[in-house]
Amino acid sequence: MSIALTLRHSGFLTGIVVAIGLLFLSASTACHAQAVIKGTADAVEVESQGSSLAEVFNGLCAKFNYQCRTSVKLDREVTGTFKGTALNVLSRLLRNYDYVVKVSDSDRVEVTVIKLSSKDSEKVIPERMMPPRPMPGPPPMPGRPRRGP
Repeated sequence: MSIALTLRHSGFLTGIVVAIGLLFLSASTACHAQAVIKGTADAVEVESQGSSLAEVFNGLCAKFNYQCRTSVKLDREVTGTFKGTALNVLSRLLRNYDYVVKVSDSDRVEVTVIKLSSKDSEKVIPERMMPPRPMPGPPPMPGRPRRGP
């Protein structure tokens, strides 16, 4: 009878040891989340393995001296490699958020994350990327026909 009890207890203890090992393994995986940011603002490469969006966002902002703010938690997990300009990479990372990027004449960059995107969110084209509007000509003189090509 004592042999049967020993086997039951050893099986129970083995189960506990395995469970604790799995717990430590999952905790160590979470601790090894990292983001590596290499390059310049014109050609950056971000490699992320389980980092939070906040870690990658703050890392890019710190590396390129951008002024960055957010009013929402950026706790989504980011895993992958992102290449391009720093602003293009930020755009891909923030694709599910409404945000504003302001680039001053002195090339100072400000990024503000406002909220998670929703159906009522509008996509805005940055002013720098919009083609210049043609200047309107003077209105036609009354009583004179317009000359044209």
